[in-house]
Amino acid sequence: MSVISIRKSPFIVGLILSSLVVWALAVPPQESWLSPGGKGDMHENHACDSCHFPADGTARQQVQANLQYWLGFRSSSVDFLTKTITNNDCLDCHRNKLDPHAEHLMMELRFSEVRDLIAPHRCGSCHDHHSGLNLTVPGNFCSHCHADVSLEVEVANPSHVELVEGGRWETCLQCHDFHKNHLQQTPRDLDSAHALDAVQDYFDGVSPAPYGEIRTSYLDERGTPR
Repeated sequence: MSVISIRKSPFIVGLILSSLVVWALAVPPQESWLSPGGKGDMHENHACDSCHFPADGTARQQVQANLQYWLGFRSSSVDFLTKTITNNDCLDCHRNKLDPHAEHLMMELRFSEVRDLIAPHRCGSCHDHHSGLNLTVPGNFCSHCHADVSLEVEVANPSHVELVEGGRWETCLQCHDFHKNHLQQTPRDLDSAHALDAVQDYFDGVSPAPYGEIRTSYLDERGTPR
């Protein structure tokens, strides 16, 4: 064997092994290898390309563009291999027209400060689509918008003002379904509200939602029930 052939051998072996790995991962039954969430992934039954679409350009062009960005010759980077997941990708399946905290509402000028703090207008701020958790942040985020709560007609016992003054932010989600995705009637009395442990177990993905059955009465843009 010539010296040139010996030098090329590691390159050829590496190329063959890399090709086998790429081929193996591309086979649909092996897509689960690519999922960071594994069996705990809330989207484990979905094919990767249900949400992850090919990025623009070839892999070589993407690498070149990102190298130029890192070296300061471009003002922005580009997606590599797949496009970045956006709110619209989430809302293709999870759109709820009754959502009191919908993305477009969070974009109002009065929420500009809180957007800088916790970015409530982004699904990924509270949810990880490759996690079995239903909520990835502490449940006291209501304090950022509702610290000065004032109601013309008070229907809760204790009152909302009393709960806010006492810093009882953990009680908000014992009564309120944040995205109004379920069919519950909001409890009016803290004694009849959902147990804090039950709410937390739901957020941790270990038990069903305590807020009742999932809402299916709203429609997507095509008029199709979801």
